[in-house]
Amino acid sequence: MLVRAAEEVDVSAIAALNATVQQLHYEARPDWFVAPDGEAIASWLLTTLGRNDVFVFVAEEDRRIVGYALATLHRRAPTPFTRAMAILELDQIGVDEDARRSGVGSVLIRRIADLRSEVGADLATLTVWDFNEVARAIFRAHGFVDAMHRLELAPST
Repeated sequence: MLVRAAEEVDVSAIAALNATVQQLHYEARPDWFVAPDGEAIASWLLTTLGRNDVFVFVAEEDRRIVGYALATLHRRAPTPFTRAMAILELDQIGVDEDARRSGVGSVLIRRIADLRSEVGADLATLTVWDFNEVARAIFRAHGFVDAMHRLELAPST
């Protein structure tokens, strides 16, 4: 399996992988997420690929993209409450349904872990929704630990 930086030619394949993940999120939380729109996702990705604080990788098997990961580097200035910090956030990851449980996700997560050192980030973080138990288990298996919890006030009925 080859993992490489994504290129513009990869956008439609990445958008298709993202749409699957987006659909899962939309079904679980339609109050927060919108239904996947392949054209809008592709357009956003084209713009995002040009940013120097965003890193997008694809995993290829037999010249077919079977997974992707997108991470953003956030540089936080010090405040009276927190230290200056560089945080690499794994923002998106998606694996083709036919390639799941074959190590594609693991390779992409390891690539992000390596990127943490390459860019000099102090931390690698991610956000995962409570409803996504599968993803939570995968991330924990790769060394991610609970660091904080975000609570929301349930809407009035």
